[in-house]
Amino acid sequence: MRERSEKRGGGLNKSHNPRPSSWSVTAEQILSPPQNYDQFLDNIKDSVKQSRAAPHQLRNIHGALLKVRTIPELKRLRYKLAYTGGRIRETKDLCDLLEQAIQQADNDQHISNIREFLEAVIAYEKYFGK
Repeated sequence: MRERSEKRGGGLNKSHNPRPSSWSVTAEQILSPPQNYDQFLDNIKDSVKQSRAAPHQLRNIHGALLKVRTIPELKRLRYKLAYTGGRIRETKDLCDLLEQAIQQADNDQHISNIREFLEAVIAYEKYFGK
């Protein structure tokens, strides 16, 4: 059964790789943005340029994030990310990154920072006409 799942590409990235392949931003940076916020935004912008994430799926994830008020509610989004990443391959790396950030999140500021990160991703997706 495991072999079948791997062939189909199922599941989120289980490794402890802090930087999924196409994103130059880490989960730690999402939760606690660095002092050099301009560089952080430039990294997001560069990652979005290389990404082929589906904008409608990003907005769906963002809509779910807007409803989150507590850490347990945030943790429940992990299965939605798994579904989205498995269903739409172009969003897999981003879903893996968000899943890592959600796993590490432990306070309300982290929820806000994850939302802000995804808003920046969506804004750059729109800017680049994706």
